[in-house]
Amino acid sequence: MNTREGITGHDDTLPGRLLRQGHASDPEKGTVPLNKMLPQYYRLRGYDPNGIPTKTTLRRLKIV
Repeated sequence: MNTREGITGHDDTLPGRLLRQGHASDPEKGTVPLNKMLPQYYRLRGYDPNGIPTKTTLRRLKIV
């Protein structure tokens, strides 16, 4: 449904504060490395590099 509506990996993000500001309880004040995490997430979910489910994934989920 999301793909049909034009939503892609370009739309995958987090709130800006998670990407720019570290949490007060984190001694290193680390931020979320979203650019490194998304490709791994897509691979694990069976998506292509653009965040779109692959045909194999769609068949496995019996969507097509």
